[in-house]
Amino acid sequence: MNWNLEWLAAGAFAAAALCPTYGAMASGSAAADARPSHVVRRTRAESPPAPARKVPNFAGIAWGLTPDQVKAALKEKGYDFTKVDNDGDLWFKGRLGAHDAIAGALMSPTAGLVKVFVGLLTDDSDALDVYHKTFDALTARYGKPDHSYEFYDDPHEKGDGREETAIKVGKGHIAAFWDFETKDAGLELSVSRGLAVTIAYQAPGWKKEYDRRHAKALGAARRQHRTG
Repeated sequence: MNWNLEWLAAGAFAAAALCPTYGAMASGSAAADARPSHVVRRTRAESPPAPARKVPNFAGIAWGLTPDQVKAALKEKGYDFTKVDNDGDLWFKGRLGAHDAIAGALMSPTAGLVKVFVGLLTDDSDALDVYHKTFDALTARYGKPDHSYEFYDDPHEKGDGREETAIKVGKGHIAAFWDFETKDAGLELSVSRGLAVTIAYQAPGWKKEYDRRHAKALGAARRQHRTG
């Protein structure tokens, strides 16, 4: 298990960066179809996407809540508040189903709650099994994902018995994405490099908040470069 909050969030961003629809909302990396030719791509989302779906939220918690409202709502769901980070995001520990879990509530200074990460903390050897079971549960609820992938970089490949090792060293990539009727809303499922199975619920307001954070980080980097 890995309780590292940065790895949890970074894993979801990395997964989104490999998906054409979600790439602009993550790190701006190349889309999935730009991966090297030797990569083996496997997907469960080859049929046409389901009709537009209403925007989901985690545990019925409404989007746009203030920090205090988020703390109260997650406390009612059995999640204990642990910290607020430098971005003003709130982090919690609790359980989801049979698993210990970390929940991260990403906050916008103007729009309130705009994204929720939930990391299911599993034994390393169980991570892929938990991913596939969660995939099936989300598919049963929301229909087939609009995009999904599972691929491994050389020298790793699916079925070699070393998939978890490949993921931990950044050479294994597995994720699924659901689109919804409201632009920029979405649901992501992935496995982080720490082998936490991560579910990310994204409100329409997240894209604007991501852009704000990205611009802030770029500005800070430029200032540091000028003074360095």
